[in-house]
Amino acid sequence: MQGRCGCLIIAFCLLGFLPDGKAAPFSLRQLQPGQMTMRGHYDDQKTTATYTVTRETHAGKPCLRAVWNSSIKKIDMWMWPDGTPIRSRLEKPKEGITVEIEYTPGGANYKYTKKGGTETTRIKQKGMIEVLAIDLLLVAFPFDQKDREVVFYGIDADSDDGDTYKFYAEIDEVETIKIGGKKIKAYNVELGLKGVVGLFAPEFHFWYSFEKPHEYLMYEGPDEKFIKTGGRIAL
Repeated sequence: MQGRCGCLIIAFCLLGFLPDGKAAPFSLRQLQPGQMTMRGHYDDQKTTATYTVTRETHAGKPCLRAVWNSSIKKIDMWMWPDGTPIRSRLEKPKEGITVEIEYTPGGANYKYTKKGGTETTRIKQKGMIEVLAIDLLLVAFPFDQKDREVVFYGIDADSDDGDTYKFYAEIDEVETIKIGGKKIKAYNVELGLKGVVGLFAPEFHFWYSFEKPHEYLMYEGPDEKFIKTGGRIAL
């Protein structure tokens, strides 16, 4: 969520995560490498960004790498083809902030650095996904199950101690949006927080083309919005 869900930064059986944090299988194996460009803003800061997905190798095994690059934030995310996160790095150079997350079978090691000061937190939570990559993962949402609510755990990469939350994703509606002057029928997928905290937290929305392959088109949060201007990331 490349406004990356701003304050949150923020298959199949996509993200078929069980409430106890155990992840059911899901896959981005059919996702083709690609690049797209987007235009938008964080608060009142306008910017453009590139979003690039490549196939790489980690520990001798094939994996995916997704990189979001703008003048305000750079996010470098590595994950296995089934969507399980490996590691991520978030940089906000204007604020002097760097976040590094190394995922483990039982959770993650979270390192937050701001202007030279560093805090490291060990997070214990099984079955997490990389919330920073939620827009990429959602290209494989089970769109044919319109009443499906997908629940999963993830880290708030904008917090200094790696707060962990329980999220949900569901289809809000099917609507027609305009991208580059062209009208496109699209799924509007809503992302929010489960539980009492969700009553006070904002919602986030992601749009994907209705027709297959499902293409990532747009993102909108309370204080940010990004729209595709070129290229393609689809599954």
